[in-house]
Amino acid sequence: MQLKAVQKSADEENFDKMKAVYDACLDEDKIKSLGVEPLLRVLEEIKKAYPEGDAASLLARYGVTGLIATGTGADDRDPDTVVVSVAAPYSFGLPSKERYEDENLVEKYRGVTVKVLSALYPDAKEESFSKIVDFEKKLAAASPSTEDREDVTKYYNPMSLDDANKLAPEVDLKGLLHELAPEHVDISRVIVMAPEYQSKLSSILKETDSEVVMNYFVWKGVQSFSGYVDAEEIKPYRRFVNELAGKVSKYGNHFRPCTNYP
Repeated sequence: MQLKAVQKSADEENFDKMKAVYDACLDEDKIKSLGVEPLLRVLEEIKKAYPEGDAASLLARYGVTGLIATGTGADDRDPDTVVVSVAAPYSFGLPSKERYEDENLVEKYRGVTVKVLSALYPDAKEESFSKIVDFEKKLAAASPSTEDREDVTKYYNPMSLDDANKLAPEVDLKGLLHELAPEHVDISRVIVMAPEYQSKLSSILKETDSEVVMNYFVWKGVQSFSGYVDAEEIKPYRRFVNELAGKVSKYGNHFRPCTNYP
């Protein structure tokens, strides 16, 4: 006797999807056999998108913050209203802006950045990879302090989207939000949480070579997705992050699939 198929509920379908992803993460042999190729495909997407000005949008669709962080939440002065917020990223590479003041750490981080990217792109110039860290230092210095990030009198700056876009037109905030928002949502007002950062960002971008900016986006991709591949090329970065987190003695150089390394 053939039993009648029962249609699965939404919760059951979601569980099946989560289980499929989890099972894929546990297939370490498969992940190791693929090596760095899955990551390189994503990085090539980023490089192709950059000349068109779509690299930030592409990263955002992957859940990666590039130069500006965006999000939604309750309006501090009107809790019943959902508003879009625009802010400086909390991290540009090192865990906090203060870590860029440690020159020894910065130089170690620079060495890791150059080593990893040179392994991924052996024909490229190392100097351009080294300049990524200098670019990050400028961005970190321009970003607000932790105290200012948490002070509502500092971060609550409502603006029209047009005015917010003018602070750093090179980023094309309007285009970025248009790509991220559902089709039926019209965004005309945003909370600019760090207007000074955006103004400084505009100046930094004007004085930075476009190749360095593109490589910065590529490096964001490496950092964000390095935990999903098992390849020799990215192991120096994972070791560096584990050292920062004090995990070397516990984990050593062991590969942990589907783990993000911030």
